[in-house]
Amino acid sequence: MTRPSTAHSSNSYESSSSSTICTPTSTCGPGARKIHFNPHLDWDFIAATDSETVDLDLLLPHYRAKNQPHAHRLSMYVHSQHGDVKTKVCRTSRAAPFLLSVHAPSGAPVTLYLPSDFAGTIRLPERPAKLALSAGFTNAIQPRIRFSGAPRREDDEAYDMDEVEIYAPGPVTLRMWDVCEGTPERAARETWRKLCRAASKRDLQRAGDWDFLLDD
Repeated sequence: MTRPSTAHSSNSYESSSSSTICTPTSTCGPGARKIHFNPHLDWDFIAATDSETVDLDLLLPHYRAKNQPHAHRLSMYVHSQHGDVKTKVCRTSRAAPFLLSVHAPSGAPVTLYLPSDFAGTIRLPERPAKLALSAGFTNAIQPRIRFSGAPRREDDEAYDMDEVEIYAPGPVTLRMWDVCEGTPERAARETWRKLCRAASKRDLQRAGDWDFLLDD
């Protein structure tokens, strides 16, 4: 297994003798991981495995570390050579933007939960087999993001917004993690909200067809 560099995360590594890397903990099994600024590594958090499924909740701090440079984004690297990837990015405050790099080269499914206050860029350098957006993602996140097919460049390190890059040829699903409730989106409620928004837009379009409209 190899360790990536932030500059060329898709194919640049340092050699390692272990088949599984997970920092700051020693296992990549299901569970929550608290993310902290780590000045001694290229990435603040790395979870990489050859064959296992990666199922993690990444808990971002509600504060900036005292020694964390102002321009530094918390950076997280998640890689599964042959397994599924399911990752939630959880935060209660936008104290600092983050960078998440996800790699699933085998074509296995990737499911990401992004915080509802996410604002920035989602990069898809490799076209996924299918891209699905949940109702919660569409309601809360989509209005504030930009999709890009271009890979991240070295000079993008100064980018001060949230950023996700996904290298996965298989199906990719993007969902919402509710920062107010501290839980994943409630599918039924978000679907209802999406339907109500669609109905409101249709009503506005119909009203726009009239030169004068009095609604009693």
